[in-house]
Amino acid sequence: MLSKRNIQFLKSLKDKASRYSEGFFLVEGSKTAIEILNSNLHIEAIYATNEWCNIFPKYKNNAKLFLCTQNEIEQISSLKSTRDIVVQVAMKDKFFKYNHLKSEFTIVLDEIQDPGNLGTIIRIADWYGIKNIVCSENTADCYNNKCIQATMGSIARVNIFYEDLIDFFEANQLPVYGAFMDGIALKNASLNTPSILIIGNEGKGINENLHPYITKKISIKRFGEAESLNAAIATAIICDHFLNV
Repeated sequence: MLSKRNIQFLKSLKDKASRYSEGFFLVEGSKTAIEILNSNLHIEAIYATNEWCNIFPKYKNNAKLFLCTQNEIEQISSLKSTRDIVVQVAMKDKFFKYNHLKSEFTIVLDEIQDPGNLGTIIRIADWYGIKNIVCSENTADCYNNKCIQATMGSIARVNIFYEDLIDFFEANQLPVYGAFMDGIALKNASLNTPSILIIGNEGKGINENLHPYITKKISIKRFGEAESLNAAIATAIICDHFLNV
């Protein structure tokens, strides 16, 4: 059985400050957990029911394994269903140099607030083989449980960095494309890679202090009456255009 202290510690990792203080985050639910267990991330511990271990026996020796009752898993999990495994994972190394981006297509996120949107964008990046996402310091935390669930394991394959974007763009030499409502339509825009795509805040778009660093404003042509597109959907459409031209 898990001690009260152990349960309290795992529950504390739902809080951002505790996650960064301890250097761990939680992955919950079988499907996402298996993706993470198959990744190169450091697995600190696995908390799983005996039933889960019997179905997936090969994972028993990947890390410290704690056999838990269903009630214990429910106490440490944020999910409302499929509560059978929780994995304690070490955060990635935060070391970052801008020159890593010189030969790649990179996404920059400016104040994305919804962790679900962030997680979906990470998953989109993984789909298109984009290795790096640079976030403003006030973008949602990529280790938030809602974000981790939305990535469906892609958090293991995409590097997420939090930077002062002014400093980042001052050091950047690549073309920068910003997503706007009134930019050049994608089909009419001359796009180059390697380059950088900025996606702005869900409500107010890209902050004005970043506009001087934008090489070209681009937009997705609207045919109907919707006011705007979800940030993650817009990212997917633009990435598909960028990477298929």
